[in-house]
Amino acid sequence: MSSPAHPQPPAPASTSTKGPRWLTFSGVTVLVLAVAAVVGGVLLLVSVVSAGAGIITSDGTPGSAVVVAVEPGQTETVELEADTLYQLWVLGPSARYEPVSPYPGDECVPSAFGAFPAAVGPGGQEVRVRPATGRHEVTVSGHTANARWQLTTDVAGTYQIEAPEWCTSSSTLALVEGDGIWAMLGGIGLMVVLWIVAGFLGLAGLGMTLGGALWWSSRKKRARSQATPPPSATPVPPLHP
Repeated sequence: MSSPAHPQPPAPASTSTKGPRWLTFSGVTVLVLAVAAVVGGVLLLVSVVSAGAGIITSDGTPGSAVVVAVEPGQTETVELEADTLYQLWVLGPSARYEPVSPYPGDECVPSAFGAFPAAVGPGGQEVRVRPATGRHEVTVSGHTANARWQLTTDVAGTYQIEAPEWCTSSSTLALVEGDGIWAMLGGIGLMVVLWIVAGFLGLAGLGMTLGGALWWSSRKKRARSQATPPPSATPVPPLHP
């Protein structure tokens, strides 16, 4: 006759810290990625501000991106590249579109149909100046710049740029290569996306790190409790009649 099977003792609870460690270190990695996204957004913000300062500086003068600056009624020569888009920006306290429309009495009357800036190519041919695509504006420390016109060169060489007279006499015409405002707007959009991603990564990383740390701590406590031997039973002395 077979002996009755003895019940197996329950398996001890897991004390491995492999899972908690993986979760904790993964959370720390995600937090590092969140910080990197924040730093990237800050660097983009700096680049956007620098791009605006490249057109007009904090004191209202032309920035480093300006190829040539032309005062009202003056003509400047400049070397330009072939097949390149250039924009003409108006820099000034108000930077309003106010070409002079002369009337008797030397009165300066703003005219929306006043003369455009003029551009002459290396061979003496007139270069078409047309309104800028979109209405772009940059403000740095209270000084405003507006993109009003643009031109595209055919050949490389020496060009002449003539600025019209302005009712706002302090406004300067600035020639800037390319359509830099779209790069600025793209930088702002990417900066916002990076900060949103950083927010989600930060929340996920924080949750993973805290959850992993708590899980790790509970496994270590369980391991210590299982390693401690149970207290030995104290023998009861026999009772004497």
